[in-house]
Amino acid sequence: MTDPAIMWYLNLAAFVGGLMLAVPVLSLNARKREFSGLVSELRKLKQIDSQGLATAMAEVQTTDAADAVAKWRWLDQFCLYVGYGLLLGSAGLRLVL
Repeated sequence: MTDPAIMWYLNLAAFVGGLMLAVPVLSLNARKREFSGLVSELRKLKQIDSQGLATAMAEVQTTDAADAVAKWRWLDQFCLYVGYGLLLGSAGLRLVL
């Protein structure tokens, strides 16, 4: 049987891997939520002021937010690679040990 300390570190690696995989998901969710709020505000603004300056500014801000949602971040990729590495590594070591 394996040492309980080794199993504890494998469990810790799996836990940290799961946390790291949550970073890109939560980041994307926050950006999409912000974008959704901007789009709904833009729709309300268009009903009130169809050709005003505020509508034009809101459209620019909405476009910027859409770009932010679509943009891939290096931190997301790093967290995915490290998170999957920790999860798969701990699972592989459990099978070997």
